[in-house]
Amino acid sequence: MNPNDNIIKTLDYLAQKIGIAIDWSAQNVLPAVSELCSRYIRYELIMSSCSLIVWSIIVGICIYICCRCVKYIYKIYKDKGWDDMGEEILPICFAMSVALICFTLVCCFIVYDICPEIHDIITCLTLPELQIYEKLAEIKNGIPS
Repeated sequence: MNPNDNIIKTLDYLAQKIGIAIDWSAQNVLPAVSELCSRYIRYELIMSSCSLIVWSIIVGICIYICCRCVKYIYKIYKDKGWDDMGEEILPICFAMSVALICFTLVCCFIVYDICPEIHDIITCLTLPELQIYEKLAEIKNGIPS
């Protein structure tokens, strides 16, 4: 089945649920739906790109903090060595903990937000009908029968 047919069937279902009938042969309906679909794809691209930029900045900040912590640990090690740490052990443990937390956050951001945003961008650029169909199906599933 063609994705465009799925979109039209889903739109028919949604229109039926709100009590309107759409004449798909009318000359003014198809261009309006086509424009709406292109605007939604543009919206999805912009939102995914902005989200990708924001999360990339957050990942960059976490990587920077992690690098600073590792640099601090190395500086203390270079100056005093591991045997002569004494009172410096608490800041080193704190720095190692911060570095580990930042590394974990970076991994989580990449897996749970950056990868899906990249997937959305690729889907919008290659199969915009699929993105529209998925959104319409989501709306359709939200409407009680």
